[in-house]
Amino acid sequence: MKGWLNWREIEKNNDWGIRDKDDATAAMWGKGAASWEERAQREDDFNRRQVEAMELLPTDRVLDVCCGPGPLTRWIAPRVKAVTACDFSESMLDFVREKAAKLGFTNVDYLQGNFYTLEPGVDAPLFDVAVTRHSPAQGDILRFSRWATRRCYSLMAVYQPQQQRKAGQTSLFIKSARENNGELNCAARPDGRLYGVNVHFNLLYDMGADPELTYVTEELHLTGKDPQEIYRQTQKNRPFTHEEYEWWREMAGDRLQQQGELWTFVSVQKMALLSWDPSQIKY
Repeated sequence: MKGWLNWREIEKNNDWGIRDKDDATAAMWGKGAASWEERAQREDDFNRRQVEAMELLPTDRVLDVCCGPGPLTRWIAPRVKAVTACDFSESMLDFVREKAAKLGFTNVDYLQGNFYTLEPGVDAPLFDVAVTRHSPAQGDILRFSRWATRRCYSLMAVYQPQQQRKAGQTSLFIKSARENNGELNCAARPDGRLYGVNVHFNLLYDMGADPELTYVTEELHLTGKDPQEIYRQTQKNRPFTHEEYEWWREMAGDRLQQQGELWTFVSVQKMALLSWDPSQIKY
């Protein structure tokens, strides 16, 4: 690759690039399948609007890569000919199966396996469209691109600088399933803006594609008699631990304010939706 910067190498420093790629690391996500399903339900309308921002055709066959419990699959299915939910975890796929049955979808298929070892065109046919969000596929966006012939979509949360600083100070994430002196191998979360959607935009552009970038925004305005009441609203009254609440208080920062006898909370989530034509890539 020519140029001042090697975006392929920079990609290796994002959330997914620095994680181990083995089955044991992939399997860790399945242990939290129920909590990811709870989050999917809380953010259902936001998920719907993310899918609505995609250009999907009724004739499309879509692959939802590292789909988790199916927050996007659930909204893709009604719009296309067929969608394949792909994940390493059978626990995650079970939630997708449950949704498909409940909603009466007959056009959902399933592909279980590690993204880094599944081969496009070998383990499954190529698809018209490939979609991924918050997933290991974002550790190798060119490999992800090989799954589709018409369009690819990669969705990443957009961090504000102050949020990223707080996350870097307070949040560790699991880098691999290997233990370090009896403890999980953790690392500080990489800077979500420095190694975010901009890296993939430039990498794809340098490889010959003309990527397009749009944003889907969700604003949340809550009021309560105290911060705990507001936190319960953000969790749809799900039981929570003291540690979860304290972490949320710290991350909330100045978005949580006291005004007279009431507390207010304003949260703005922004999802970057990067799309491109994979046939334009010059490998």
